[in-house]
Amino acid sequence: MGDMERFSNALDSYEQALFLDLRYAPAWNGKASVLCQLKRFDEALRAYEQAWQLNPNAPQTWNGNGNAYYQLGNYQMALVAYEQAWQLNPKMASALHNISLVLKQLHRYEEALDAAESALRLVPSDPDNWQHKAEALRKLHRGKEARAAEAEVVRWRNSVREQSM
Repeated sequence: MGDMERFSNALDSYEQALFLDLRYAPAWNGKASVLCQLKRFDEALRAYEQAWQLNPNAPQTWNGNGNAYYQLGNYQMALVAYEQAWQLNPKMASALHNISLVLKQLHRYEEALDAAESALRLVPSDPDNWQHKAEALRKLHRGKEARAAEAEVVRWRNSVREQSM
């Protein structure tokens, strides 16, 4: 079974759950997530809206909502959603990761650097956040610090490879 077939089956399952109970926020969230995987971002946004209307305090819903906006190139709305996710869960490293990513797209490099560093305080072994830090430092013309962050990217990626062997 290929990915597309699995996603299609998952979508059917979420739709069956919603047929039974339209007020079941996790099913709306799951449906939205699958729609994102299927690159149906406008539909995903509508499903995320249903999910957060039912449960506005679910950070994963706001983070997913941000992902859909990001994929559509609406970085301002993505930032709003990611920041809401982070406010609801200040330990959500993925929200900070995404905030850093979108701030970089908006050319707000100081803030992108701050978000990457905050994410690294939560998960210091994440090479992607080290990469975000390095990219922001490069844009800020802080080459020596950027090279040090890039060395951390390599170190943590090698560590992940060694652990998977």
